[in-house]
Amino acid sequence: DVIQALQRNTDRFRIESVQTFSDAIENLETDPLSLGLIGLLFLSFVIVMVLSIISLLTYAGLTAQFRRSEFGVLRALGFSTSRLIFSMALEQIIVTAVAVIIGAVIGFVLSAQVLPSLASIVTTQTVAPPFIVQTEANALLQYSLIIAGVLVVVILFTLLLIRQLSLAQAIRLGEE
Repeated sequence: DVIQALQRNTDRFRIESVQTFSDAIENLETDPLSLGLIGLLFLSFVIVMVLSIISLLTYAGLTAQFRRSEFGVLRALGFSTSRLIFSMALEQIIVTAVAVIIGAVIGFVLSAQVLPSLASIVTTQTVAPPFIVQTEANALLQYSLIIAGVLVVVILFTLLLIRQLSLAQAIRLGEE
């Protein structure tokens, strides 16, 4: 309806092309450049998640290894394995929460500052309507579930490392 009304009033202006939202979406879904960019972004996300999991597991393993003598002293003083695991899990939760908060703040600032300027750099003119950055709640929920899953894996890995430490080993390590 809007397109037909505009075409009737062509004496005041000239319409070069009309593109609807559904046409733009269809073009993006079939454009090899757009599809390649989406694939590249997804691959980058997967690589970052794998590296994050590896770094968190390495951090948990090194922390448990360096603190074995501390665990030995605490076990000799009567701390239960479950209490040690709880303290390590709480530490992992705090480290992950701080990382997520810092990442969210940096991501928000970068998306608010960089993305709108990218739209004008690519086209070399002011984009109309203006570029609006939107955050999808479903995507954030999915990322949160992924992060929670990674945190559970790291806590289970820490649990295995602490469970392997017997009380006799802990007392010997505490003497060193």
